[in-house]
Amino acid sequence: YYLVWEENNTIKYAALNASGGGNSQIISNGDGYTYKNNPSQIVLNDTLSRICWKGKRYTPPYWEKRVVFRSINNNHFWYFGFNVSPPNINKADDQSYYSILWNHDENSTYFADNSLSTIRQIGGLPGSSVQVSNGSTKDQMFAEVFNISSEPYYFKTSNSIGSYYTPHKITNYSFSSGREGIISKDTAQFYFTFGDVLVDNQSIDFIEIPDSTVFDSKEILNQYLVSEPFQLTDNSTFLYSIQYGITDSSAAFALFDNSGKFISFKLQLVDNQSSEVLGTFDEVIYDQSNIYQYSSLSYEVNTSGIGNREVYLRLAADDNFDLDYSLAEIYSTGDLLQKTKHTTIDYEGVKAVKAYELSNNFPNPFNPTTIINYQLPRTGFVTLKVYDILGKEVTTLVNEQKTQGRYSVNFNASHLASGVYIYQIRVNDYVSSKKMLLLK
Repeated sequence: YYLVWEENNTIKYAALNASGGGNSQIISNGDGYTYKNNPSQIVLNDTLSRICWKGKRYTPPYWEKRVVFRSINNNHFWYFGFNVSPPNINKADDQSYYSILWNHDENSTYFADNSLSTIRQIGGLPGSSVQVSNGSTKDQMFAEVFNISSEPYYFKTSNSIGSYYTPHKITNYSFSSGREGIISKDTAQFYFTFGDVLVDNQSIDFIEIPDSTVFDSKEILNQYLVSEPFQLTDNSTFLYSIQYGITDSSAAFALFDNSGKFISFKLQLVDNQSSEVLGTFDEVIYDQSNIYQYSSLSYEVNTSGIGNREVYLRLAADDNFDLDYSLAEIYSTGDLLQKTKHTTIDYEGVKAVKAYELSNNFPNPFNPTTIINYQLPRTGFVTLKVYDILGKEVTTLVNEQKTQGRYSVNFNASHLASGVYIYQIRVNDYVSSKKMLLLK
């Protein structure tokens, strides 16, 4: 007997023998989500469980809710959908086919099957509480949805699952596919996602992962956090998006101590022929001084000067203590990431930034505007403030998380009197101050 259930915000699994003996295990650790609810299970050929549940985590300013799917024999996860209701899974009698169904915003019903790489939509079936029947084949399997759009509420049955085999069209700003690396210890989980890779309006996929792969080391994890190769020229249009965060800030803080422990992620652009690292983007280092909850960014990469190269993107995860590793493949019918910012960067990335620096403002003296430049060798929460000569705060120019790189800030002092002012930056354990002179 195979059981799966929700307990204390985890998903547990047990295989019980005829006399009731058997051990339970937590199978949701490393799934990258803070909350785990509503599990559903099938067993293939009496031995192999396939389980899905609803995962939920806060990615400001919204809650991200996805279908999480895995088999119990490895720590390889799949994410489906975006703002989903509890999922349901069922199989064909011959064990050769299974289907995972969910509702999106109670407006539409979607499913993925054992190919695990395509989302299909069941048209004309809004509602919630989806269930899918078994059947001899997929053509005898049906979805049942509770329609609550207007009274009287009622259940509605779909056509057979096999009749919906036109893949749902993924919109331009959605992940057609994505990869997420998760480094965890018990409830402390750190995740980094990349995807939405578009080159000259063509979506770039990711390398395939054999079903037998077990992610028991960071070397194995890094081996599959890799896109398919793609061609770039000086005039290519190259876009990608990233998302990173933690699922439990208190657990994450407790994981680090004063012994120099760290967890890091960085995205790299690599030449497919020579393996040369052409650019390093978005290096995020978590340690005791930097435990930031979430960031989401979209990039357009300037490829001028790259020539004509075949390249790929890879995510490199690293740490220096005993941790667990897992990987998720992502497929979504809506925006996978909310792009809070859009940034243009050079294809060489930020590899030249080796140290913190707060530059002298220019021009100086100034009236009434000046530019303040600074650079970060690592991601951190930046505050950049202006004070008068007596130390009274005048204004805050920056107060947010910034990724590794170079930045410019325009300071308009038209509302201030002439005089000497001090601007100060604080990020991680770096503090620097400089003077500037306003002459009107």
